[in-house]
Amino acid sequence: MNLICCTSLKELPDLSGIPNLKELDLSGCTSLVEVPDSIGLLDKLVTLTADGCSNLIMFPRKINLKSVETIYISYCKLEEFSEVGEEMGLLRSLHLIGTCIKELHSSIAKLIRLEELELRNCKNLTFLSYNIYELHNLKSLEASGCSKLATFPKIPVKMDSLRRLSLEGSDIRELDESIENLIGLEELDLTDCKNLTALPCSIYGLHNLKSLEASGCSKLATFPKIPVKMDSLRRLSLKGSDIRELDESIENLIGLEELDLIDCKNLTTLPCSIYGLHNLNSLEASGCSKLATFPKIPVKMDSLRRLSLEGSDIRELDESIENIIGLEDLDLTNCKNLTTLPCSIYGLHNLKSLEASGCSKLATFPKILVKMDSLRLLSLRGSDIRELDESIENLIGLEHLDLTDCKNFTTLPCNIYGLQNLGYLDLGECSKLARFPTNTKLLNVNGCSPSLPKLHTFSIAGCSLLSDCDFLMTLDCWETLEWLNLSRNNFVSLPACLTKFVNLWMLDLYGCKRLRGIPELPPNVEPNRGAVIEAASP
Repeated sequence: MNLICCTSLKELPDLSGIPNLKELDLSGCTSLVEVPDSIGLLDKLVTLTADGCSNLIMFPRKINLKSVETIYISYCKLEEFSEVGEEMGLLRSLHLIGTCIKELHSSIAKLIRLEELELRNCKNLTFLSYNIYELHNLKSLEASGCSKLATFPKIPVKMDSLRRLSLEGSDIRELDESIENLIGLEELDLTDCKNLTALPCSIYGLHNLKSLEASGCSKLATFPKIPVKMDSLRRLSLKGSDIRELDESIENLIGLEELDLIDCKNLTTLPCSIYGLHNLNSLEASGCSKLATFPKIPVKMDSLRRLSLEGSDIRELDESIENIIGLEDLDLTNCKNLTTLPCSIYGLHNLKSLEASGCSKLATFPKILVKMDSLRLLSLRGSDIRELDESIENLIGLEHLDLTDCKNFTTLPCNIYGLQNLGYLDLGECSKLARFPTNTKLLNVNGCSPSLPKLHTFSIAGCSLLSDCDFLMTLDCWETLEWLNLSRNNFVSLPACLTKFVNLWMLDLYGCKRLRGIPELPPNVEPNRGAVIEAASP
């Protein structure tokens, strides 16, 4: 029976006359106040849905629906759910989302086939039934958003069915050591449990646990020791917690793939044993503003792909960083006290991205002593870099070079033109850059190598010491350049070669106050056709 959105329906008729009813959907019956006792006569009812019955207050005191498999009640004023009868053994899914219930009746243990219990956003729920462990088929218990739920019951016996337990956003202070009896648990979600102060020491006994989420647990200051090998855990998130340090026993999490420590503002050290995490793919420690050192890596570590220390207090990285041989992404953005990069960085043969933007004390970039074809992106934006060494030519795979806002940058190496894969070059606001290097064509066995043949985006905006941009004539990106920013410079004229950039659609000349005239433009730089040109100021 479909009564969806019968908004004027205030009460249900006697249901005893339709004993063969299998489905009853009351969703959106916003005036409905009560579900009558006669619903208990529907012995063949399989699905009962009451989604968004915002004024529903009363349900039968006791229900004994022999055939029901799913009950879905959400976002109503129901304060008490029925006592469960002996014959409701077929119920598999019970959803009481966003209701006003304060507790579950202990008779819930009679739901011997229950697999899914969802209590999400029950803001008045204060505790769970003590005998919940008797639900031997329960696979998922969802109690996220139950902001008054302060305790989780003891589990006195082994319970191997439960796979997922979510207490996200609850008022849980701690979990009892008996949590280890949830031997089948794969996912434990404690996200945003603001009053959680400790995790049980017995957590290492959860031999099937794959994911432990404790992000946003702002009072959680310690993580327990892991005294034995634990190969199941794949993801551990302590993001935004009050963790100060991790014990050296963290190395026993031998299956760990993701470690999230983002915004752990009081984290001061990482354990030296971290190199023992042979399956670790991602280590996120961005926003750890008190983290001043990164441990030495004394052995090869080929699993780690991403390392983020963004916004940390790191001063330097040890030369042993080269042992992270699988590293692809190194993020040092806004490490304000970073003064040097390790010379061994060229040994990271799989590195694709190196982000060091905002490192305002970083004044040098190391020499690259061998060919390094993996690095695609190098950002030194806002750093204190003065120049780049000629060895930059060894970054033969480089596609993106960002030097924006490097206020003390004065010199580009001549062999910058030899970066055959460079597509993005931004020198905007490099206010001390007085000239572009002379393009001496690089000779190889076949003659001259083309100059920046793949360049598609190029900016020298705000490089006010540059007197001309004649170097554009020596570039070989006639068919690739699409975006050219020459704004806020002191050029008097532009080279006639601009017309050769046949795919250029954006030419920015804003603020070029000394420019005497604009030459013939490339075919696609036509404002009336939707292309963009910021005209020189009068």
